[in-house]
Amino acid sequence: MQKLKKLNTRDFVRVCLLLTLTIILSRFLQIETPFSRLSLAFLPLSICGILYGSVITATVAGLADILAFLLGLLNGNFNLGITLVSVLNGAIYGFLLYNKEKSYLKIVIVSLLLLITGLFINTYFISIVRAEPYAVTFMKRIPSSIFQFAIRIPVIGLAYDYIIRRISNMS
Repeated sequence: MQKLKKLNTRDFVRVCLLLTLTIILSRFLQIETPFSRLSLAFLPLSICGILYGSVITATVAGLADILAFLLGLLNGNFNLGITLVSVLNGAIYGFLLYNKEKSYLKIVIVSLLLLITGLFINTYFISIVRAEPYAVTFMKRIPSSIFQFAIRIPVIGLAYDYIIRRISNMS
């Protein structure tokens, strides 16, 4: 288990900015299809995971979902199961990427775990919200889940190369 990193003011502001970016990218800058949403909301969460670890990233992911609901940005009702999957996804980012050298193998593992949680667990809760059979929801979500899997790998790799280096140099 990772030790909780103590945040100074600069880190707290960065975490809040990453939280805000997560909400903006997931609710405003997205492509919505009848079957699912495609967004780059994973980018601030992956950056948070790289910089701050699993506990803080899981918290940011959960808070982003809860704040989106409180701000009226969710399409439909709040579902605790979907929020818990978001928290799990945040923990995955932090656990596998925090304080690690860039490794495409780790990035692929993170993307694969997120594919599994998104396609299997999140689909279950979405099928409940939409009141449709799990198999139907599952089949609808396969193309977008595979696309998200494929797009995460190079984008997280670029985050390592550019954004993280610049943030580290500012410290």
